[in-house]
Amino acid sequence: MKNIKLASTVILAMLISSVAFAQESVVYFTKNVTSDGLLTVYQPYAPVIANVGVQMNTGEPDGQNYLKADFIYDFVNEACGTIVDCNSLYPGRRTTGNDHLKVSREHKFNTVANVDILDAIGSRGIRAQGDYKHLGGQFLTGHTSHNYDYMFSLCHFTGSELFGFEGSLANMGFGYASREGKAAVVTAGKSTDPETALSNKASQKDILETMVEGADIVAKNYKGKIFYFVVMKDISLDSDYMSNPAAPSVNDIGILASTDPVALDQACLDLLAKASGKGKAALEKKIKDLNGQYALEYAEKLGLGSRTYKLEELK
Repeated sequence: MKNIKLASTVILAMLISSVAFAQESVVYFTKNVTSDGLLTVYQPYAPVIANVGVQMNTGEPDGQNYLKADFIYDFVNEACGTIVDCNSLYPGRRTTGNDHLKVSREHKFNTVANVDILDAIGSRGIRAQGDYKHLGGQFLTGHTSHNYDYMFSLCHFTGSELFGFEGSLANMGFGYASREGKAAVVTAGKSTDPETALSNKASQKDILETMVEGADIVAKNYKGKIFYFVVMKDISLDSDYMSNPAAPSVNDIGILASTDPVALDQACLDLLAKASGKGKAALEKKIKDLNGQYALEYAEKLGLGSRTYKLEELK
């Protein structure tokens, strides 16, 4: 079952993602914010192949807004995937592999698929060609990240304390980083010590650039075998890394997918601008104050993707 050959649509997606994003990228979109909707935006890339990792935030113990097990069940199983995540930099119960696995069981992710905490036994550096200001071409992810030939980035769109918003870039440039890798992101490559990183943060611009560099290294490492999905539901001012996040305050928007993470994140911001909800203004202010748009500009400069896109709605 895990040795299914690539469908022609997947081959085409891989070819598109392996070249420079000179033209507008396609972003698939559905307003159906359900598990069926998630399957809908998956279909352009189906069927998928062996050794698929599904990178997602498994949520803090007291969090309520993270993507739930029943919501992602069909999607992960259709892809024959393994749920993967790395330990959290923030204090809590997800800072060690054993505790993180316990939390994932409490959240019933073990009923969906196998769960792999990538850095449970340490970090692994991956390198890619590129002219980087902060990471020097190395990104620290989990020791078991090499087990996966294909990667699905499954992101829950929320506010972010570090980046303004959580999108595809942050999910791979920070979420996919090991604890030591996350320390490198917030210190712009100056430290890999998780215990001191948050008290020695770099400038906001440098943090955003380092996160984007990490996402670029990961994308180059997978060589077109990475696909990005964003769920815009239960949108809160706070990220799923927080143990007591603010309640959702922006109305549900939809689910999006693309092979281009820059186009995908830009589409999310554009849809947010048209959305409603009492917390919309506060979230947009947070994104502006933390210069979240700059991450997309820097990513485009690196050649990771394009902010020009075509939104194709799927029924």
